Amino acid sequence: MAAPEERLIVRAAVKEDVVPLASILNEIVLVGGTTALEAPLSHAEFIRYFLHGPDFLTCYVAEDAASRQAAGFQALARHPDLSDRWADIATLPG
Repeated sequence: MAAPEERLIVRAAVKEDVVPLASILNEIVLVGGTTALEAPLSHAEFIRYFLHGPDFLTCYVAEDAASRQAAGFQALARHPDLSDRWADIATLPG
């Protein structure tokens, strides 16, 4: 018997995604050692970093097509240590 095919929907992240995406990020941060962040972000901080802040460029969420639950996200942002022609990328699997 063949395994069921997993399908993801990829779309631009919106404010309604803050709770599940912040949860994905904060779980990874709490494990430690794999992100530049050392403390979990509040929802307001998450919005500033990943959805609407001054350094924000874009953020996409991948969600399970059947359950509509977030499976992860990827964000691009400006970084002061990088050229204006470069972006910092964060890829966070759920």
